[in-house]
Amino acid sequence: MRITIVAVGRLRAGPEQTLLNHFIKRITWPVEIREVEEKKNLNGDALKRREGELLLDKCPPGSQIIALDERGKEISSRSFAIKVSD
Repeated sequence: MRITIVAVGRLRAGPEQTLLNHFIKRITWPVEIREVEEKKNLNGDALKRREGELLLDKCPPGSQIIALDERGKEISSRSFAIKVSD
């Protein structure tokens, strides 16, 4: 298994980078981070649609895609592990 994390924006030094590095060291599979950023000045739905396109374009072919969002449904670590292992 390979894990590819595709995210909007640039990850800068700070607590998020430290946390990411901590978890990457604990994962036994290869992990790749791919960042995307829309350069055009778009707003609202147009920006969401374009960022979605950029994210999907960076996903490896045949990937199982799991979207994480702060407004999404919370699941336990065990449930997430089961979903990833499918």
